[in-house]
Amino acid sequence: MNQASHSSSHISKFNHLVRLKAIAYFIAAILTVHITNITIKMIGPSLHFSQSAFIRFLSSCLMLLPYYLHMRSKHKFIAAKNKNHLILRSVYLVLGTQLWFFGSQNSSLSMMTFISFTIPIFITIFSSIFLKEKVYLRYLVLNFLGIMGVLFIINFDVSIPSMHSTLLLFAGAISFSLFSIVTKKSSDAYPIFFNIFWTSFICMILSFPYALMNWQRISFYQFLTLCSLGLLANLNSYFLLKSYQLEKASFLALFLYSEILFSMMSGKIFFNETISSYTLMGSAIIFLINIVNSLEKTRFNNGENKHAQQI
Repeated sequence: MNQASHSSSHISKFNHLVRLKAIAYFIAAILTVHITNITIKMIGPSLHFSQSAFIRFLSSCLMLLPYYLHMRSKHKFIAAKNKNHLILRSVYLVLGTQLWFFGSQNSSLSMMTFISFTIPIFITIFSSIFLKEKVYLRYLVLNFLGIMGVLFIINFDVSIPSMHSTLLLFAGAISFSLFSIVTKKSSDAYPIFFNIFWTSFICMILSFPYALMNWQRISFYQFLTLCSLGLLANLNSYFLLKSYQLEKASFLALFLYSEILFSMMSGKIFFNETISSYTLMGSAIIFLINIVNSLEKTRFNNGENKHAQQI
């Protein structure tokens, strides 16, 4: 009896450690996104957004190139049937990145964070449309209310520096959501680092012509800063992958909102930003919608698992 109790206690502690490790990886992924937003804000006005996006993809691709060449002999090349998915997800990523970089130039750090919270909402909606995933009506209603929260901010918050920039961020969030949908549909087609490398490579090619048209001379410091965006993107992919290997996405999504605290503090420290009551109210709507969504998905998954065990 004591031995069984001790064994159960040991398993419980191990599970808690695994969960804490998953949370740590997920928080690290959030921090990489947050540091990326700060970097974009700092360097954005001095360079054209297309040039910044191109160097971001270039650096990401070059950093993964040695690993790709090393692993190339162990895996097959991309099958022809998967090329369309790969190109499509790259188009959505480069479009979303350029819209996000452009919109961030005249947007607050907090606004960038709040708009990014609409991405899970759009993913839920697009999953039901394009992936034919089963989505209950209450999910769709909740997500509709979340989008209303964004529109509430855009329409009533007169303190927003540029309405045009906010709409660009909103469009970028939609593009990132479509990127996630295509990624989800073809996630098992090739190894994760192959996926990241080829996506970065295609995005680099797609973004080059427009970047060349708007190219400006940059300092060595600016080049290194932009290259750090590629490193942060690769780290973000790695940390997310590790966290999702250890814990369910629905549970980890609850910690996504720690970025609100990071953005408020960093916005005040680095950019002397203030947050209006309208932004807080609209963001509270988005926050609650996503929390309820995460809890509902967790409860649904637990119910499915129990049903499977009974069968």
